[in-house]
Amino acid sequence: MPRAALREREHAKAAALVDLVASTLEQRGITARTALLCARVGMDAFSTAIRRWSTESGDLHVALDEIFDELRALIAPLHP
Repeated sequence: MPRAALREREHAKAAALVDLVASTLEQRGITARTALLCARVGMDAFSTAIRRWSTESGDLHVALDEIFDELRALIAPLHP
């Protein structure tokens, strides 16, 4: 399968997963708009952790913890 087709397939799978997570969050009472935002941020955070883990040969759990620590630090100033 050509590389472009593989990338397209990867993107389609990722989009389906984002939709599934967003739908599940909605079922738990989160608004559709916020659920989609959370699902997209979560997918991007996970993808970033996977890339770091694969290039640094470390522990995936550590990479995930670092990503979410970075996100918490990023939003901390937004909470007075």
